[in-house]
Amino acid sequence: MKLKIIIYCISFLIVLSCSSQLQSKVSLNKEIKGLKKTTLLLPDILFQVHGDSEHYVHLEKGELSFIIWFSNESCSECTLYHLEEYYYNIWRLSKDTGHFRVLFIFSPNGEEEKEKIVDLIKVLDFEWPIFLDMNNDMETIMPQDSRLHMLLVNANGFPIYFGNPLMNGVPDQEFMRLITSSQL
Repeated sequence: MKLKIIIYCISFLIVLSCSSQLQSKVSLNKEIKGLKKTTLLLPDILFQVHGDSEHYVHLEKGELSFIIWFSNESCSECTLYHLEEYYYNIWRLSKDTGHFRVLFIFSPNGEEEKEKIVDLIKVLDFEWPIFLDMNNDMETIMPQDSRLHMLLVNANGFPIYFGNPLMNGVPDQEFMRLITSSQL
């Protein structure tokens, strides 16, 4: 009798877990469909750090852009230490194809964190520029779900791809189709 109760409880928990995961996936897909119909208006001005250079830049519009945004809730220092390990290949793909740009955007919590981030970026000496959103404009632009903080935006500002296209080590076919398509 006890065994039946235990099996029943385990079965119930499995069903409950599966339905929760399915509901989460449906909710995410619904949010993605909505986002694809919305223009993403990136901030006009961001603080750029590249090598020893640091200055405010006007962000050019009208380019196919792969955005990787790190909110002020993420550990900026931890992320920077692992940035090259996780994202070098997407930058390399961008450089090799010339079809899109990659924007690594951090949203620091105030001037003190900005200085720490700038100093660390200079020490780590990335091959690509890092952008800082000093006004935290990205907080109002980007979706709350952190799974959607990595996306490809077409020249008109519409999100057309979400997630890491190199998750499995090889470029995703859909992503490659999108970056080489002349209809973007």
